[in-house]
Amino acid sequence: MRGASPSRSPAEGSWLGQLRLVFEGRDGRTVLVRRDRAGPVAVQRPFHPGDGACHTYLLHPPGGLARDDRIEAHVKVRSGGFALVTTPAATKVYRSLLESSVTQCLDVGPGCGLEWLPQETILFGGSRYRVRTHVRLARDARFSGWDIVTLGRPASGDGYEAGAVRLETRIDVGEEHRLVERLAWNRVAGEPVPVLDAHWGLGGNRTLASYYAYPADADTLERARNLIGDCAATGATLLDDLLVVRTVIGDVERARGLLTCVWEGLRRTVSGLAPSPPRVWAT
Repeated sequence: MRGASPSRSPAEGSWLGQLRLVFEGRDGRTVLVRRDRAGPVAVQRPFHPGDGACHTYLLHPPGGLARDDRIEAHVKVRSGGFALVTTPAATKVYRSLLESSVTQCLDVGPGCGLEWLPQETILFGGSRYRVRTHVRLARDARFSGWDIVTLGRPASGDGYEAGAVRLETRIDVGEEHRLVERLAWNRVAGEPVPVLDAHWGLGGNRTLASYYAYPADADTLERARNLIGDCAATGATLLDDLLVVRTVIGDVERARGLLTCVWEGLRRTVSGLAPSPPRVWAT
């Protein structure tokens, strides 16, 4: 796919973006040994800030998804490599009668590590969106990842009065499922949706965020809960050796700040690396 021309997805005027990255440990550092792309997706040149990880930024020049635009990202880490992958900006999903989709396949090999930390996804009112994330971890791999979804743009008068979503996440360790979950809704203007409005769901809040860390144990869980403190509608749990932290909150910046605090506070424990936020987060 390297250098290929953009590919059209089935709907006229829509795009298919494909990205395949392979990271590999070589001579004490991690190198991006394969970078294949097609369509409107790319990565900046990786760099090494000295924290032990290869930092890479995913780019989507159009800045958002519409109609039935699709993005497919495949990331593999092998031979003892350790990569941190993030984005320089939020992903926007625009109003459309057709469903946009993102598929993310992350494969972390024996003795390897991956931190998958994209910035938030903003769902415009009237958007239709599906994201599928599949994480495959070797038993001695290390992984941290999050997803942050926020509804509407209150400052612009977009209260997300309508929209449809399908969120699917699966995390496997070896041949065992650690997490398999699905969340979906279809809001029609003027009609209530329990998962968005009820107290057991989002409770009227507009941001849903989750953080995952492997490996984890009871001490990791206790540290995560201490980092969370008394933040409302936020909790942490342990699924065997997978830590899951979730928050439902009204403000996306607070959600991002909370997950960043948890990631930084647990980085030495989970990944064996000193806290070192990507520079792009400060721009």
